[in-house]
Amino acid sequence: MTEAAGDVEHRRRPEQREANAVFTTMPFGRHRGQTLDTVPSDYLEWVIREGIERPHWLLDAVRDELDRRRYGRQQYGAPPREQTGVVVANAVRRWFNRLSLMHHPDRGGDDKSMQIVNQAHAILREELRL
Repeated sequence: MTEAAGDVEHRRRPEQREANAVFTTMPFGRHRGQTLDTVPSDYLEWVIREGIERPHWLLDAVRDELDRRRYGRQQYGAPPREQTGVVVANAVRRWFNRLSLMHHPDRGGDDKSMQIVNQAHAILREELRL
């Protein structure tokens, strides 16, 4: 599968991707052209650690494949309950960091919007017990 075909693959809805996930191929490196289900886990973990963002769909596909291996899921369902807290905490942290960069007074934002972001972050952490 070429990189262009991989781009199309990851613009589909999640349920369409699930059916074709094993056909996503590694676009570079020593495992170039191999489907992600045949690439060793340590290589996929290296891709995530390095944060390789090109092509744009690769990180999501690698995470999906590693989740499938870790949790033994043939279809991409919800992770086990004990893992959802970690996922939610990471999502809240990323959300807060992104909004902080946009609204921080030192980066062109104003005090009022930054206060709102801080209050929302505090409420989320309190309600979700993070």
